[in-house]
Amino acid sequence: MRSVFAIGWGFLVLALLTGGCSPVDPEVALQQAATAMNTGKWKEAVALTQRCLRTSPADAKLKIMHGVSLLEAERKDDALDMLEEAVLQAPDDFSAQYFYGLALVECARFGDAMVPLRKAYEQREAHPEVAPDVLILLSRCCLEQNLDEGIRYLLQLRSYRAFNRRPEVYNALGILYLNRREYNNARQSFLMAMSKDRENPAVLQNLAVLYDQHLRDPAEAMRYYRAALRGKQLASDSTGQDEIRQRLKDLARERAVQAPDDTPPTGTQPDDAPAVPAPPRKPAPTLPKKGA
Repeated sequence: MRSVFAIGWGFLVLALLTGGCSPVDPEVALQQAATAMNTGKWKEAVALTQRCLRTSPADAKLKIMHGVSLLEAERKDDALDMLEEAVLQAPDDFSAQYFYGLALVECARFGDAMVPLRKAYEQREAHPEVAPDVLILLSRCCLEQNLDEGIRYLLQLRSYRAFNRRPEVYNALGILYLNRREYNNARQSFLMAMSKDRENPAVLQNLAVLYDQHLRDPAEAMRYYRAALRGKQLASDSTGQDEIRQRLKDLARERAVQAPDDTPPTGTQPDDAPAVPAPPRKPAPTLPKKGA
């Protein structure tokens, strides 16, 4: 379901194997549930974890396991209810806070997700295997809400080799810096993202928008708009192509109107001069697609 998030269930399954689901072949049911989760058989995992819960209805770890299975089986409302129960029952449990936050993100409730994810963040050093995932989720929530707090999480994410090599981290940093009007930091971040993937259309478009709307450099803007358009065509991504083509036309027309050799004296304009176009609907900064 989540190609961006490298989420492993090992730490949760290991904790569950040490308790819960007592009589009636508990180990067998639990092992079967863990196997179903690890192999992506989520409907089977839902049934098996529900069976365990009938035996141990007060086990918070089993509620987490069941909630995760429900989430992956696309039963998001049921998953939220189950994981909220787990959080209320075990507020200091890292996996409860983490997976509840994850479920809220999956439901696009980014503001609500910040609460459990911040609590998981406070315990990240005790769970290094999923610390990067916590940072990713918090970063995404901050991006969706344009929160400066996201810069801290993204800078920390760069310390992990796997993420240091990917454009998404630097592209996201660029967007947050751009929203803060820190244009030089935004440019450096976008350029670093491009160095990781020189044909990433989202990164190229973000550079184009930066030069177009904020640095007022139409030549560089056009160069990156053209590169973004080529990247989208190579990726068979039609989204935003018409807007980019229109902006390229407008920039070319604006540059022709403002060319020094053709500029009429102040207060005059040749009869055949094109009208200055109305402000166009310019392409907005974008994030690379998940899994890119």
